[in-house]
Amino acid sequence: MIDLTTLKELSLKKQIDQTSLLREILQIAWLNQFYRLAAGRRVWFKGGTCLKLLYGSNRFSEDLDFNTLLPSGQIAAAVNLATDKLQTDWPGLSVKPFKSIAGITHKLYLPTEFSYQPLTVKLDFSLREKALLPEKQVISTDLPVLSVTLINHFNPREILAEKYRAILKRKKGRDIYDLWFLLNRQVPFDENLIRKKLLLYQEKYQPKELIKKIIDFEEQILIKDVNQFLPKTDRQILSKLKSLLLQKLKYAVKA
Repeated sequence: MIDLTTLKELSLKKQIDQTSLLREILQIAWLNQFYRLAAGRRVWFKGGTCLKLLYGSNRFSEDLDFNTLLPSGQIAAAVNLATDKLQTDWPGLSVKPFKSIAGITHKLYLPTEFSYQPLTVKLDFSLREKALLPEKQVISTDLPVLSVTLINHFNPREILAEKYRAILKRKKGRDIYDLWFLLNRQVPFDENLIRKKLLLYQEKYQPKELIKKIIDFEEQILIKDVNQFLPKTDRQILSKLKSLLLQKLKYAVKA
């Protein structure tokens, strides 16, 4: 595990708090162990942390999100084995299962030298479907952690399709930020793919409702949710984020 002096130096360099930085190092280490296992071939990494680790988003994240069709027992066994393999380099690391309404949830706990509260990483496994556009890639990082394992993951177009639904179904500023990031990276707003994802929930494609949700999203809630997960040098964009996203959607969406 990284020593505290190096962590402080990296925190200053990257303009982000030590907790977020250490969490990302742990996330990368855990993913590399998990995807070495046979179960990893049938689990697809997705969501905001996938955008951060594989596609260059600046937003740090607390969770690791996955899709899989594996039974809960196989997932639990793989989660426990990946965690066990890290305990030599990460003393005190533990994992606990949690009840979840939809899917399977576990949480990693790591005691740290700089906080009374353990650092946590939530592991969320959705059991709805496998990836429609699966890809494989090694995480490229300049952090002091070994990253050599191929990670099965969603294509960014499929992450965008899920972010569309997330904005309609919950009120989290991180979804607004992630959708802007994807469109700013010129990821296509794939209406057909969005419709396919919505069919899994028997829902209709309503682009006007998406626009309305973004317009009505309170700026202060957005800033409060995302601010702590961005480097200090990137936070100024948050006050302009809604207008920037709406401008992108103006050209991307066929209402």
